[in-house]
Amino acid sequence: GPVAATRIEPDGDEQAHTLHTRGEQDWFVFEGHPGYAYRMVVQGAQPVVIGAFGPEGSRLGHYTDQGEVLFPGGEAGRLSLAVSSKNDVAVQYSIRVSTRRAATLVLRTNLEQIAADGLDAAAMAVEILGEDGEVQEWDNVSEVVFEIAEGEGSLGAEKVRVAAGRAATSLVTRSVGPVTVRAHLAGLAPATLTLAALPALALDMDLAPGDQGVRELAQLPGVGEALAVDLVGLSGVDGITGFQATMGYDPRHLAFETFEPGDLMAGGTPIFSFPRPGEVEINVAILGGTAERRSGSLGRAVFRVAAAGARTQIVLLTAQLGRVSGAAHLRTETTPGRVMVGGQLVRLSDVNGDGTVGFPDFVAFARHFGQRVGEPGVEARYDLDGDAEISFSDFLIFAREFAQDQGN
Repeated sequence: GPVAATRIEPDGDEQAHTLHTRGEQDWFVFEGHPGYAYRMVVQGAQPVVIGAFGPEGSRLGHYTDQGEVLFPGGEAGRLSLAVSSKNDVAVQYSIRVSTRRAATLVLRTNLEQIAADGLDAAAMAVEILGEDGEVQEWDNVSEVVFEIAEGEGSLGAEKVRVAAGRAATSLVTRSVGPVTVRAHLAGLAPATLTLAALPALALDMDLAPGDQGVRELAQLPGVGEALAVDLVGLSGVDGITGFQATMGYDPRHLAFETFEPGDLMAGGTPIFSFPRPGEVEINVAILGGTAERRSGSLGRAVFRVAAAGARTQIVLLTAQLGRVSGAAHLRTETTPGRVMVGGQLVRLSDVNGDGTVGFPDFVAFARHFGQRVGEPGVEARYDLDGDAEISFSDFLIFAREFAQDQGN
């Protein structure tokens, strides 16, 4: 690099200088940072040549009057500029250096649709991609700001510090309709993503009106006793003429007995079918009427206990709501869509097995990010989606379950 050089601040004031003699060079230095591009503009009465050099003295470019260089490397360092007259004559000139973040903000989600139950959390994850298409993993200091641009919902966090070029939050809502999330990072164009929030159903072990949120029972009733589960409409069920719901259960432990329409479906007629062992398809229609409220009980599914002492689940496998305009399928892969009897529901992201998805799980998960199952020290429990790679798709699952367990 040059022995004597003038310091010039990127995005600072324009500097005026003069090349007095033939063959003279003026040198300038400034601190460069990875992920940024630096544009040099020189204005003079005669053409001026600019040479740009990296932290190790390597030539980055050679320009006439103006040019732009992308900072090389993953750590900050000094960039140098050498300015000389193209025609080898004395010249007065001005020079200015400006910066731009050489990256693109990309917003992704693990779900295109969520249930409007206030619990079904979509992970909203940002990656900062450089001009080479790679994640700028050196960035651990930037702050991403998330906002709901359209629709209604709640974000787990609105300001998130970047870690290894990534940041994530979660989205939940209790309102049916499209929800648009926008992510901002200083110096980059914002990224937006729209999800559809669908009407939501839940299974509830408490038979009082509405959803009491009881998804677990400590033990199964005795053999021959009844076990009832309330099928609750949480949102968006007003105006329906009927519904279809498929419940799954273990036929070794439970036997389906009947379905009793609830207050929302008063006067409804139920029809049952059994697609395969351990599944019951429940169809209920209101003949000549519609449901009048946005939420309430669709009815009770009654099972008879076939074996004592078991740990078993009842799961809402599929559901669709019928309206005069047609039928619409719902999202049922949700926490309220299953109940456990004789044990506790388990989350995939609870990698340390303490019963909750917390920061210790994140530390363990992050340590194995980018690895493959089968590599030394890499266990299958970190591969949340079962594809043998601990990757971005697993990160989205973790972010969603972390948000759920932290109450977001």
